[in-house]
Amino acid sequence: PADAHQLAVLLAASPASAQMRCDGVTDDTASFQAAVNANANGSFALPRGQCIISGTVAVTNTIHISGVGNGAQSINAGTTLEWRGPSNVPLLDLQGVHDASFDDFLIEATPAYPLAVGIQSQTIAHRGGGSRADTSGVEGGYREGVFTL
Repeated sequence: PADAHQLAVLLAASPASAQMRCDGVTDDTASFQAAVNANANGSFALPRGQCIISGTVAVTNTIHISGVGNGAQSINAGTTLEWRGPSNVPLLDLQGVHDASFDDFLIEATPAYPLAVGIQSQTIAHRGGGSRADTSGVEGGYREGVFTL
């Protein structure tokens, strides 16, 4: 499929994201943070599967993170970030980021691991040309400052 080819190309360009297992068992938090750090001011694709995330992943630079398809709930299972951390912190925390985009993945929480906010931005400031956080194709919460969008 075309998305498999695109994923292979993106993963080849960013080996850190290839360390993510996304097997529904392994905690992928550290490898996800490593992929974000390795691809600062760039982009990378999350692998297909159920990625277990147990703590906040900090994003400190412009970035584009793309998944595969519509998450594990779809017939052609795509990328799901499944939260297994505390309920009072976000899964992704954009810190001083002026341009970020996220495509085609599902952020999922369960009653055992509730999640108040999937993607949080504390410092997107609309100054001099503006800033943006685009979450097209992402299902889950997004909060800018104290507002939930």
